[in-house]
Amino acid sequence: MGSGTGLPGSFLALIGTGTFDNVWYWGVTILAWSAACHWTVGVPHDLLMRADHRGGAAARQVDQLAAIHAARQAAAVRVAGPYLLAVAAFALSVVVTLAVHPGLELAQGVSFLALPLLLVKVLNVRLAIAIEAQAIRGEALRRGLARRRFYNQLIALLAITATALFGAAFLFGLRRW
Repeated sequence: MGSGTGLPGSFLALIGTGTFDNVWYWGVTILAWSAACHWTVGVPHDLLMRADHRGGAAARQVDQLAAIHAARQAAAVRVAGPYLLAVAAFALSVVVTLAVHPGLELAQGVSFLALPLLLVKVLNVRLAIAIEAQAIRGEALRRGLARRRFYNQLIALLAITATALFGAAFLFGLRRW
C-alpha cells in the first residue's frame, strides 16, 4: 500500500487539506462568524432583542449575564492578559509567516479566519472591561451590546468578502505570492 492509505490517509482524503475550495473550511468559517456575531460579551442576540421588546425579566437577564461575563473576562485579562497576548501574537506570527513566505494554503485560510476573529475578541473584551469598570446596566448596556454586535457583523462581512476574493484569486491562479 502506498502513502496516503490507512486511517490517517482516509481521514485526510475525507476532509481534504485544501482551504478555499473545501466545504469544511467554509463550514467552519460560517460557524465561527455566526457564533462571534450571535454572542456579544456572553449575551445572545435573541435575549438582547427580547429585552429591547419586552423589558422586565429579559432586561434583568441581560444585565446579569453581561455583568457575569464582563467580570469573568476582565478578571482573565487582569490575571493572564499579557500571557494570552504573547501566546496569541506568537501563534498568529507563525501562521501568518507560513501563509506569506512558503504560501501554505491552510495557513492562508487560518490567517483569514483568525486575524479578524481576534480583532472581534479584543473589541468584545474591551467592552467587557468597560461594562465591569463603569457598572453599565439597562438601556445603555443594551445599546452598547447592540452597537458592538453591529461592528462584529461588519468585521465578519469584510473578512468573509476578503477571504472569498482571495480564495477565488488563489483558485484561479491570479495571486502573485
